[in-house]
Amino acid sequence: MIHESTLPYQGGQGGSNLKSIFNLIITSYLLPFVVWKRGKYYLKVDKNGTSQECPNCGAITGKKSLSERVHRCDSCGHIEPRDTASAKVIENRGKNAVGLTVLENACGGDLTGVVQLNLFDLVKSL
Repeated sequence: MIHESTLPYQGGQGGSNLKSIFNLIITSYLLPFVVWKRGKYYLKVDKNGTSQECPNCGAITGKKSLSERVHRCDSCGHIEPRDTASAKVIENRGKNAVGLTVLENACGGDLTGVVQLNLFDLVKSL
């Protein structure tokens, strides 16, 4: 099972435009196709608020500056690197979407911002 956060394409910024286009192609077409061919499940999850949500208890910890690299939750005392915490939040949202048991998310258990792709939509987009 693969859960991916949605990242907007920002073309024309900087000198690495070719790299941005290549990354867009991989995440939009190649990755879903390879996952489908291997019989696995692919899901895009909204990235909004992943650095503000605690992966352990689901509490909102507030906005952080880019220089703040550690996630600290005042509600449960959970501490870990910020990027790791965001990845776990994305995983929790993906598990919620497919009905696996995880902790309730900050949205109160509803799947706001989760987009599920089925096999037919995936094949039509190729």
